Amino acid sequence: MHPKKTMYARLCFVLTVLLIALPLSSCKKVPLGEAQRSFFCMDTLAHLRVFCESEDNANLYADDGMKLLHELEALLSRTMPGSDVSRINASKGTPVPVDSVTAELIREATILSGLTGGAFDITVAPLTDLWAIGKSGESPPTHAEIEALLPFVSSSAVIVAKGVEGDTVTLPMGMAIDLGGVAKGYALHALYERLLANSTASVVSLGGDVCLSGQKPDQTPFKVGLQDPDDLSGTLGTLSFSAVVSPVFIMTSGDYERFFEWGGRRYHHIFDPTTGAPAITDLRSVTIVTANGVVADVLSTALFVMGLEEACAYWQVSNLQFDMILVTVGQKIVVSEGLLEHFTLHAPYSLETLSRGS
Repeated sequence: MHPKKTMYARLCFVLTVLLIALPLSSCKKVPLGEAQRSFFCMDTLAHLRVFCESEDNANLYADDGMKLLHELEALLSRTMPGSDVSRINASKGTPVPVDSVTAELIREATILSGLTGGAFDITVAPLTDLWAIGKSGESPPTHAEIEALLPFVSSSAVIVAKGVEGDTVTLPMGMAIDLGGVAKGYALHALYERLLANSTASVVSLGGDVCLSGQKPDQTPFKVGLQDPDDLSGTLGTLSFSAVVSPVFIMTSGDYERFFEWGGRRYHHIFDPTTGAPAITDLRSVTIVTANGVVADVLSTALFVMGLEEACAYWQVSNLQFDMILVTVGQKIVVSEGLLEHFTLHAPYSLETLSRGS
């Protein structure tokens, strides 16, 4: 499928998810104020739905939430002129003063890179440029081109420092960072902590990645449909949550989002930092569910790169608190035990439960 058609299908699916997760308020009258906003942000479709004690407050939260997401995009986008990330990438090895938000996220991302054994790395930007998947790329680069860039992929080389005059980030010459694999999770978490934690309930979606909080006034569960990798117009299952005491972040990475096909192989946009190429894996998608948006975003990428066996082993031993849904090439779904009561299977896939010690 052509990348533009894939993106169109992805956006259509996001709308499908929203129809599942956000039933129209006209279906049942609710006693509290409600506000919704849909807009384009962070290269994707964003949707906010907020419940408060009054309509005025709901609208205020929705407007402030929209403003906050745009502010974060202006800091963290790699392509927006003047953003912290674009200035870091143009710095040629000199320290760059950055907002505390940028410093915090880069610091967290580098720590998590280490915790995933390098399966996630924000310094793969030179490789994403080389492959240009979803943009101009329609054929693989040469082995020599890839090998020439691998020495510039290393999160451990990024220096985040806090000084008297503020935070700085130093990036060695030849390197570049891309926060696309973590910025949405960070933005959703920041939106919850700074604003939506004070609302009665909320649902926020950034391109299908979702944050849920509170309890809907009509007492019905939040429902989020998960993409079927073999049918971009359908769902393979639904996650349902009722009263959400702490926020629930649901983040998915898959090989169907951006890709091209060459020589009978699909080259997708999720890179293995050790090879410099799209990860060769037996997984089609990874969905992470946890109370931390950054962890959810990073792990959805890292576990996809790891593959089924290593991802399951990682879940067993990791100190990070999360649950997951793994969809394999062979149409098997592996669901960690914490999600069994929340997940309903729709597609004709085989279902396997992953339990502690199994």
